[in-house]
Amino acid sequence: MSAILGSGEHRYRVVDNWAKLPDGWQLTDVASVAVDSRDRIYVFNRGAHPMVVLDRDGDFLRSWGEGCSPARTACTSTPKTTSIAPMTATTPCESAPLTARCY
Repeated sequence: MSAILGSGEHRYRVVDNWAKLPDGWQLTDVASVAVDSRDRIYVFNRGAHPMVVLDRDGDFLRSWGEGCSPARTACTSTPKTTSIAPMTATTPCESAPLTARCY
């Protein structure tokens, strides 16, 4: 039986190995997750493939952001855009990045 996390209206069932990534890929230090109106899941992580996009069943659709320094990168999302941007020592995670790469 799967574990249930959360409480009240916000309860979630853990599904082991849900994300079906390409061979050799892994999600490292996931910092943010978003879902769009088509139930695509955007996973921002600090691995070799910073933005991974999955469908609702966990099937891999695409990735982007390769080549960015994952340890010093932030991700921001709005209803219409998602950006990956380098952070500076003076840029807190909550503020808008000074330079953004939009894909």
